[in-house]
Amino acid sequence: MDVHLIDGTYELFRHFFAVPSTADSDGQEIGAVRGVLTSVFSMIEHGATHIGVATDHVVESFRNDLYPGYKTSEGVPAELLSQFPILEEALEAMGVVVWPMVDYEADDALASAADKAAKDDGVRQVVICTPDKDLGQCVVGTRVVQLDRRRDSIRDESGVVAKFGVKPQSIPDYLAVVGDTADGFPGLPGWGVKAAALTLSQYPHLEGIPKDWREWHPSIRKARLLSESLFNSWSEALLFRTLATLRLDVPIFETVEDLRWKGPRPNFEIALASTLSCLATSAQIRLARQERGGFEGTGATSKYDMVPGFSSSQLGSERAAKLPCTRGTTRTSTNASRRSLRRLVTFPPLKNSCLTPSGLCLQRLKSCAFCGACYSLFIPRTKEDKMRGFVWLGLGVLLFLAWAISFFVFHVTGVLIHLLLVFALISFMIYVFTGKGGVE
Repeated sequence: MDVHLIDGTYELFRHFFAVPSTADSDGQEIGAVRGVLTSVFSMIEHGATHIGVATDHVVESFRNDLYPGYKTSEGVPAELLSQFPILEEALEAMGVVVWPMVDYEADDALASAADKAAKDDGVRQVVICTPDKDLGQCVVGTRVVQLDRRRDSIRDESGVVAKFGVKPQSIPDYLAVVGDTADGFPGLPGWGVKAAALTLSQYPHLEGIPKDWREWHPSIRKARLLSESLFNSWSEALLFRTLATLRLDVPIFETVEDLRWKGPRPNFEIALASTLSCLATSAQIRLARQERGGFEGTGATSKYDMVPGFSSSQLGSERAAKLPCTRGTTRTSTNASRRSLRRLVTFPPLKNSCLTPSGLCLQRLKSCAFCGACYSLFIPRTKEDKMRGFVWLGLGVLLFLAWAISFFVFHVTGVLIHLLLVFALISFMIYVFTGKGGVE
């Protein structure tokens, strides 16, 4: 069997900036949640059986206590941060194992899960679904690999070496000297990716680098400057390496079998309707209930009573006190539950699924060929989208230039010519603004 470990934080960020804005009936932004749920379910449909998702329920972690400049939630849009608990609740209701991190980071949970799953003889391969360079240190041969789902590319140990110039076990040392702007630490002066790759390919860890630069391998250029920078900032280098080293002792699961997807929980329909109300209609819910044969009432008095949450004791932190309590539910693993899940997760198109002002506004803009062309160019989903964008933008610009040149350059004042050009331009605008040339 294969184990798929998903970086929920990365997926939520990716979908937040890639998919149209969508709000529920209360005005809560949920577009990214919808995208992640659909993405995870597509993995299940394509055969994934053992899945775990790690999220940063709280962006700050123990690393902020080690280094004040480490990344925080400052600058992250509130509309994005507010979707983390919604995603965690929805995935739990879907029947997917979720690790909402509070003291640790999502990367620590993924590293711990990958290390533990790789030790199970029944596991064929562990797939870490994120292109994050931090997780490169977890790659082991072809047994533990990274999957970039956006580019549909696998990165095994040879792929890590090809990309960074060092082996996976040297990634923390590599990041220590090069720095990681995403995590908020700068690295060491004078150390670039080439110098780090050359040095650490010869000496896998910082402790192995000779203190006398004259003893360095001759292939390493500017050895004297690099040596001075490293050993003059030795304590900072070790601190940065500690920040870049992922923890392998995060409590995540007892056995790999805990990660098996057994179908959505019986209250999945209620949970989805509660948290993503504009995406699942009552008709869909009734149809799903009929396929599932109905389910027992939960007697819930609040939405947290209906949605499985997380136990504070599992997270071991005072900051987890606000998390909803765990409700015990049974799971099913039938074709009917899979069909029911498919109906609720594969939502209808935006123009039919959400009538919020923001949703209508974006849909209207995308139905305009010119604005849709801009959308296709800057957020292209396929090569065809990008080509369509160039074509529509080109036609609009050419028509405008033809009219401008005829009037301002050649001083053409013939009424007939102007009428023809203006008629063509107006016809083009009417055509595109009625949605004929827009993108889907």
